[in-house]
Amino acid sequence: MVGGQDPFGLPWRMGANEPTTLHLPFPATVGGLTLEAASYTLYAIPQDGSWTIVVNSNTNRWGIPLSPDVRRYDVGNFTVTPSTLADHEETLTFQFEGNGTSGELVYTWETTSFRIPIARR
Repeated sequence: MVGGQDPFGLPWRMGANEPTTLHLPFPATVGGLTLEAASYTLYAIPQDGSWTIVVNSNTNRWGIPLSPDVRRYDVGNFTVTPSTLADHEETLTFQFEGNGTSGELVYTWETTSFRIPIARR
């Protein structure tokens, strides 16, 4: 539970076991970051009111710990503002809403949702 077992202010892998991985088949802007076509891992630093989403270039690792050795591969970060869901979402879900080259990656879990804008460059 974010804010409980997974405390606010500490890096969190946004899922279980292996890191959450974003595969970009084309150069893109993700949350305002300019990224080349490649695979990246995502993790979050949740706060009460806003979350920092971190993009990392190391995809060949286990999900935890998010140690300084892992963090040296950070490419950049951006902030998202979560919204509160009316109903509890038991299964962590990432869903892309868009046209294939631009849109939003929508995260939902427990009572939290946020959107990460993605656009082809």
